[in-house]
Amino acid sequence: MNRAVEFEEDNDRLFCRKLARVVSSTGYPNFADQLFELIQDLVPIHGLELSEWTLDIPSATIREISILGTAGIARERARCAALDQGLLPSILHMNDPLLIQRRLPSSKLHPLCPVHQCNLVAGNGNLRRIICFYRQSSLRTFTLPEMSALKTFSETLLFLLEHHSRSLGRVRQSAAKQNNHAGSVDNAFCKKLEWQGVPLSAREREVCVGLLSGITVPELARRLEVKNSSIESYLKRAASKLGVRGRHGLARWMANS
Repeated sequence: MNRAVEFEEDNDRLFCRKLARVVSSTGYPNFADQLFELIQDLVPIHGLELSEWTLDIPSATIREISILGTAGIARERARCAALDQGLLPSILHMNDPLLIQRRLPSSKLHPLCPVHQCNLVAGNGNLRRIICFYRQSSLRTFTLPEMSALKTFSETLLFLLEHHSRSLGRVRQSAAKQNNHAGSVDNAFCKKLEWQGVPLSAREREVCVGLLSGITVPELARRLEVKNSSIESYLKRAASKLGVRGRHGLARWMANS
């Protein structure tokens, strides 16, 4: 087989594997990083930002901007957020997906701010989902062939962004419900501790409340940034003070009036 053909087929397989990783990461914090790695195979960029804009179309203003993920230099862009307003007139009234290139003024005060933007935008009612690709001044502006390459994959990229946004919404709703539940459990647990005069450390109380709220040991360890074994140790110490054994004993203690 011709080496050039082999090289092209290897690149296609690698691209497909990266695309599969992007698909599997939708709804997770690493989605933007996986997408950034994929785009680098199409065109060189320094960073990207995923966002969802809610517009007030009659007043031609932005009601809300939700950041759905960042990668590369986009993580340093908080100081440059005001520059986003310049995109609004181009996306206020739209039907089909757009690919918009912008050159931003460079700033000596904020050298990390990118100067080249290429925005892939999908619109639905007053909602705009945007994939913004960034380049610093060390790279040229996006060329027509590069924009054509991005346009070729625009339907897939915007579909993945929509799926990612919806998945994040479900995760946030679930987390909000869990946090509300944890808050009520925390209040009840603390009142019972006070009533019985049992002194628990702050971390022991956090672990007990988390487990009583239905959070798993691995998830609780991740939230508290400790090892799984540390969660078990805190539980063991707390259970000893309460005169019970293990998670089931803790649950029974909590259930008894």
